[in-house]
Amino acid sequence: MDAQKLKAYYDENTEQFTDVIQTAHILVEDEALAQKLYEKVVAGEDFSALATAHSICPSSAKGGDLGFFPRGLFVPEYEIASRQIERIGDFTKPVKSQFGYHIIKLLGKKAVLEFEDCKDTIAMILENPRI
Repeated sequence: MDAQKLKAYYDENTEQFTDVIQTAHILVEDEALAQKLYEKVVAGEDFSALATAHSICPSSAKGGDLGFFPRGLFVPEYEIASRQIERIGDFTKPVKSQFGYHIIKLLGKKAVLEFEDCKDTIAMILENPRI
């Protein structure tokens, strides 16, 4: 995609790239399985290993890590739940969306996501406005 188009989007939507977070998630289709996996996470089992073994999202190859993302990238249920997590390392109870049930873990926070760090994400946004 044209670099100028990507930069223009970044410049016109700066609020999307402030107060950004990094999350990982475990995504499953079955509510009962989501609850069972949540209980395992609460009991101290490795979140990343559970995501790798059970998540139906392609991010499972990275232990569920979705990286840092701008505001408004994900469906509202995911966006709202992920931004309610206060401390890095904490996670949500299962959250239902159109894709299934997510258990979301907060991995990091940044005040600003620099353009160079989000060019690929902007290209994805322009190709598919809502994940």
